[in-house]
Amino acid sequence: MKHPKVSILIATYNQEAYIKDAIYSALGLNYPNLEVIVSDDSSTDNAFDILRDIRDDRVRTYRNKRNIGRILNHRKLLYELARGEVVVFLDGDDFYLDKDFLLEAVELFK
Repeated sequence: MKHPKVSILIATYNQEAYIKDAIYSALGLNYPNLEVIVSDDSSTDNAFDILRDIRDDRVRTYRNKRNIGRILNHRKLLYELARGEVVVFLDGDDFYLDKDFLLEAVELFK
């Protein structure tokens, strides 16, 4: 397969000021076969409301019923939700600057 599916996994908690930029930076990458999965760890701010407003078939969002903590939230993303052959983590308060990052990273991975 020329472009294996890549899962970009974002665990977030109370990052309403940044989460939209993180997601749109992932969606803006020059990679044709990706999914963005966001797991909100019961944020007490408006982070999940922002997630619900994003309309893109490549994005799946989940909200934990209770706060399970950073490590378990990452574990849930990786072992329960990711569908890609390659997995990349992105923090909810970070974003990609290089639009070719995944193209180059997957080539190195191969």
